[in-house]
Amino acid sequence: MGMVSLGNDQLNDLMSGGIKKQHSCIISGQNKSHILTMVQQCLTCRKNKQLNIAYITIEKSPESLFSEKSQPSFDKNYILNCANIKLIEIAIPDRAIENNNMNKLLLSIQLQLDAINNDFNMDCLILDSLLPSTLSILPNQNKRFFSSELLKIIQTNSCTNILLLFNTSLLNHLIKTSDQVDQFIQLDHEEEHGFTKHHLTIISPLSSRRCYRYILNSIGQIQFQHQLC
Repeated sequence: MGMVSLGNDQLNDLMSGGIKKQHSCIISGQNKSHILTMVQQCLTCRKNKQLNIAYITIEKSPESLFSEKSQPSFDKNYILNCANIKLIEIAIPDRAIENNNMNKLLLSIQLQLDAINNDFNMDCLILDSLLPSTLSILPNQNKRFFSSELLKIIQTNSCTNILLLFNTSLLNHLIKTSDQVDQFIQLDHEEEHGFTKHHLTIISPLSSRRCYRYILNSIGQIQFQHQLC
């Protein structure tokens, strides 16, 4: 079936080669810059150069990817000039947000995703994110409903899905309710004696968890130090 590379050999090895084609992975965490570093690595990975990859944002410019702290080796021009990579923004109706009309919001996104796929024939979708920041004002119940239903919509496409989630409180909900997601990656950190320790946890559908400590190396890539559990 083949794999989509995450652009990091260590992480690919930990995930049995990467993400299986036509499968889904959710990457969650509060450290936005480290998650977007992973996106940058995936987009610029030459192993993925034959794939049509769409980086899609909801209600924000996709070029915000470039405003985040980048790895020193990050090749912005490669992304902008590569015919196989598209940066696309999806808009959602303001009135639907004001009225908490979840079905109208989801239908609007579904129609736009279908149009993108028909035009570009995506092999890999990277979505930022399962809960757009503009919807952070919604009640928790609506947030859970929106993210779960959006996930179902995305999984009707026959492509590989890399889905970002910056609202970490929704992660456990999606782990429990999403039987079509193969892997979850959670990034977190803790402060200890003035130092920041970064952790990455790989969660499988069978609820097994493997946690690793990592740093950003001299070229800005995630480098694993050792397994914690």
